[in-house]
Amino acid sequence: MEQDGSLLDQIGAQNADGRSPLRLAVENGLTEATQSLINFGADANEYFPDPLLQVAISGYGSQVHDPDRLGVVRALVGARVDINAQNAGGWSALHTAVYLDLVEVVEVLIELGGRDLSMDLVTDGGQSAMDMVKSVAMFNLLQEFSLLQELGLWQD
Repeated sequence: MEQDGSLLDQIGAQNADGRSPLRLAVENGLTEATQSLINFGADANEYFPDPLLQVAISGYGSQVHDPDRLGVVRALVGARVDINAQNAGGWSALHTAVYLDLVEVVEVLIELGGRDLSMDLVTDGGQSAMDMVKSVAMFNLLQEFSLLQELGLWQD
């Protein structure tokens, strides 16, 4: 990374692989680093090659149930990322969390971003998040959230 420039330039700088400090913090499940970089102005809506929220959720081969990863998800959603951003295949953060059966992550997405969270997005393969449900707990959570949204009763 370049050694001169403003703090914001350094925070947004990319390494030889095209990864910013925020992307590296998210990939490695570093909650405090993620929050600090966001607080100093890093772009939480960075998209290379996938939205950061999906990177945090999928864990890219890491232990996806790691509590630090949940903290990273909280930091990103709290920073008002585009919670419905889709990757090249049309997958959103909700698709990824549902596919991996990460009920606790979906709870965070609903808790912190529920008003904006869309249940209507479909992947390029035509799948909605409900089409990817693998457990009764996930089904019940999404059904309840969807019903509250439809009735206009959702409040976050």
